[in-house]
Amino acid sequence: MRVPLRWLEDYVDISLSAAELAEKLTMSGSLVERVQNSASPLGDILVARVDELKRVAGSDHLWLVTLDLGDRQQTVVTGAQNLFPGAVVPFIGVGMRLPGSDQPLKPRKLAGVVSEGMVCSGRELGISADSEGILILDTMVEGDRAARAVGKPLSGLLGDWVLELEITPNRPDCLSMIGVAREVAAFSGATLRLPTAVIEENKPPASQLASVRIEAEDLCRRFVGRVITGVKVGPSPAWLSERLNSAGIRSISNIVDRSEERR
Repeated sequence: MRVPLRWLEDYVDISLSAAELAEKLTMSGSLVERVQNSASPLGDILVARVDELKRVAGSDHLWLVTLDLGDRQQTVVTGAQNLFPGAVVPFIGVGMRLPGSDQPLKPRKLAGVVSEGMVCSGRELGISADSEGILILDTMVEGDRAARAVGKPLSGLLGDWVLELEITPNRPDCLSMIGVAREVAAFSGATLRLPTAVIEENKPPASQLASVRIEAEDLCRRFVGRVITGVKVGPSPAWLSERLNSAGIRSISNIVDRSEERR
């Protein structure tokens, strides 16, 4: 089981380093096989800010994007339609490699304009399944962390230490983030914070929208349900896909992923 520390800290405060925590967990009966940083494959990717957008002459969908890389500016061409001035995005330069690729990036000519690098989608970085647009980093981290990371490696912004645990059959209680958090709270004395669901209830009552008939009352004396309306199934936000990805869980949809994230 993969346990990202940033996710674990939602449920318990951690005052130990990743290595110290791994040792404590191993001594408590949950063997930690490996400690690694989830963003290590992102080593060649930089954080950039979009300074300016212009249409490429003669094209109805390509953009000429001027990027701020902290110590210099870079111009690239993209067909993505979700960029805007001020957006903080991932950038990879010529000669660098995308995660999972052994081929260095080469200059590309699009509509007669040479692009010396590219801005990246979540799928290209292996962070999410979304390939419809460029990954907007502002939506993935809190406060102004993305803006302050401009010009720096993306691994420093999204990186998280991940513990890989071998959960033995006698410790099924540690097969969830909350279970591991409970274990950490037990040996460290920190307070366990369980997630709470806040649901705003509106009329009409559920009984007017759905009904349940229990046919074997000796086997099921009570059934409880809730009706949720107005739900739109779609891709998860990038921050949620990245969180699940760091734990080794494939992002599926906003509904499925949210249930995974709360466990």
